[in-house]
Amino acid sequence: MGENSKIEWTHHTWNPWRGCEHATLPDGTPHPGCLHCYAERGAKRNPAVMGRWGSASEGGTRVVAVDKTFNAPKTWNDLALAADRTDLVFVDSYSDFFEDWQEEVLCHDETAHYTRDGDPTDVATNAQARGYDMDAYHHTTLADVRSRAFGIIDQCGNLVFQLLTKRPQNVRRMWPASNCPECAGRGVGKCPACKRNGPDNGFRRNTWLLASVSDQATVDALAPELLKCDDLFPVLGLSIEPLLGPIDLTAYLPHYVCTCGWRSVVDPWPRQERHTGSIRCPRCEGFDTDFVFRAVDWVIVGGESGPRARPMHPDWVRSIRDQCEGAGVPFFFKQWGEWLPMDEYSPFKHGVDNDRYAHRFLYRDGTTHPKSGCSDLPTSMFRVGKKAAGRMLDGRTWDQMPEVATA
Repeated sequence: MGENSKIEWTHHTWNPWRGCEHATLPDGTPHPGCLHCYAERGAKRNPAVMGRWGSASEGGTRVVAVDKTFNAPKTWNDLALAADRTDLVFVDSYSDFFEDWQEEVLCHDETAHYTRDGDPTDVATNAQARGYDMDAYHHTTLADVRSRAFGIIDQCGNLVFQLLTKRPQNVRRMWPASNCPECAGRGVGKCPACKRNGPDNGFRRNTWLLASVSDQATVDALAPELLKCDDLFPVLGLSIEPLLGPIDLTAYLPHYVCTCGWRSVVDPWPRQERHTGSIRCPRCEGFDTDFVFRAVDWVIVGGESGPRARPMHPDWVRSIRDQCEGAGVPFFFKQWGEWLPMDEYSPFKHGVDNDRYAHRFLYRDGTTHPKSGCSDLPTSMFRVGKKAAGRMLDGRTWDQMPEVATA
C-alpha cells in the first residue's frame, strides 16, 4: 500500500487540520502512547503549518490545511472510481479527529504567508505587510472544520476513511447523521442503500474507527468506548502502537462468555453445535453461554520509533497475534520500531558484530531489571533503527486486513 502514504496499512494519508495535545483516558490518567509523539516533534520544527502542540492554556493552536490538501480525497476518489477500486485513507496522522478543542482554529489558503514561529499575530502582520488578501486568513471552530471534513467523507464513496483516535469516548456526540438519501425520514425496516435497520443513525459504510492504545490499562479504558460505536461503523479496530506491555484482548475479541464468568476466544465446540442452543460451559457445565459476535474487527501492532523509543518485547506481539488468530480477527504487524529482539536479529542483514548497537535487556513485564524472585529470562534488544528492524515476525510479514466494502 502507500500510494500517498508511508503507512503500511493504508493508501493515502489525509490531514484536514493539524495540532493536538497529550490525550488522557476517561479517568484523567495520561495516555502513555503520547509520551514520545512523533507529531509533536514535527510541530516544534514547523508550528506555522503543524500548529503549536498543547492545550490552549499552554499556547497550543490548531491549523486547518490549505484547500488543495483539504479537498485531496475528491481527487483520490475520482481515481479510485475510474479504476473500479476502493482505496483506504488514514485520517489525521498529525491530530485527533475527535479532540474536543473549544478554541478558535487558524484557517488559511495557499496565498497566506506564515512565519517560522507560527505566532498568529506575526502571521497576520507578515501577510498583511506583503499585500496578501487577509480574507484568506481567518479563525473558525474545530466543530465547523470537522463538519466540512464530513462533507468530504460523504462525497467519496470509493474511499474508506480510517479514523484513528485516542478519544473514542467523544465519537458519538461528534458524529452527525449520514447523508444516505434512502434513510432520510425513514422509519423502521432495512434501508436498501446503506443496508442498516431502523432510522438514520449516522452509519457510514465508508468509515472505520480505530482506538489507539498501548497497554492493558489503555485497552480496558478505551476498548469499551470503541465498542459503544458498533452501530456507526462497519469496522472497529485497535491500533496498539506503541505496544508497551502484555495485553489480554479476550474481552474485546469475538468470544464465548458464561454467566459464571468463564470466557474464551478459542472455540472449544464443534461449529455445528454452536447453533443448537445447547452449548455447555466447560467450567460450570451450565447452558447460560452466549457467543459475542460484535467485537473488535481488526488489530494493528507496532513498536515505537524516534529518538526516545521504548523497546517492545516479542512475546507481547506473539501473544496478541495468537489471540487474534484464535478469534478469527485480522492481525497486522506494522513494525518493530527502533529496537529489534535478539530472536529476530540477522547477522546477514544487521551485521555479525551486534556490539555496535545500543543494547538493553527487557523482561516480559516491561522492566529492564529483574524483580525480586523473578524467574523470567530477559530478551536482548538491539537498537538497529526502524528501517533495519523492519516488520518481519517469525519469518514472515503479517498484513491481514478486514474486508473492504466496495462502493
